[in-house]
Amino acid sequence: MKLMGKVACVTGGAQGIGAAIATRFAEEGAYVAIADINSDGELERGLVARGLKATTVKMDVASEASVNSAFGVIQEKLGKLDILVNNAGIGTPVASILDTSPEDWERTLRINLTGTLMCTRAALRLMIPCKSGSILNISSNVGKRGVPLRSAYVASKWGMNGLTQTAALEVAQHGIRVNALLPGNVDTPHLTEVVQMHADADGKTFDEFSTMLKSLSPMNRYVELEEIGKVAVFLASDDSSAMTGQLINVSAGWIMY
Repeated sequence: MKLMGKVACVTGGAQGIGAAIATRFAEEGAYVAIADINSDGELERGLVARGLKATTVKMDVASEASVNSAFGVIQEKLGKLDILVNNAGIGTPVASILDTSPEDWERTLRINLTGTLMCTRAALRLMIPCKSGSILNISSNVGKRGVPLRSAYVASKWGMNGLTQTAALEVAQHGIRVNALLPGNVDTPHLTEVVQMHADADGKTFDEFSTMLKSLSPMNRYVELEEIGKVAVFLASDDSSAMTGQLINVSAGWIMY
């Protein structure tokens, strides 16, 4: 098992990509703190029923007080932190720049980018004294290109990529690695919601827009959750021990640079 004995925190870990990563980490031997603003503990119960190690921690990544409290709980309950996955985020609004309100813009950046910063800061306070750790930021393929109607989301992911590389430079001396995983379109309920919004904005049916979106990949498909989980394990584990500051595409070929 690649993560045996490790303690990992996955923000936004109760559903979607976060849940897939948390599950894969637990299967690889990690004790996983599932940090989420909305969770009834279902994933924790499911993992524990399988004999895996997991706990649920309430966390609102947009609140510094909530973030610091949650990491305090992790330290008190689990004693250390080896891995942080900054996954919590939102993908809306779907709107033109002219129609994106300052409030929507600021909320998106507060959750996606400032939330990543605050969680990283809290994690580093636990990792630096141990002289080891791995931080994985879940960015997006749009962190390398523009996308119409998604200015706030795109800006937040470009910012996350820059934060990833800056943090990697700052903490390498402490034995801590920081990388980013850039998914393409992952088959989740959230993608279904966003595809419908884009279809409505473009005057297309859901199926028409979904077919077009898949065709942008040379593999002509969406990325599966399990595929994200496998790469996340690689980047969090010692298998990638010489990698830091890297922006790794998992996009079915949509992005190749």
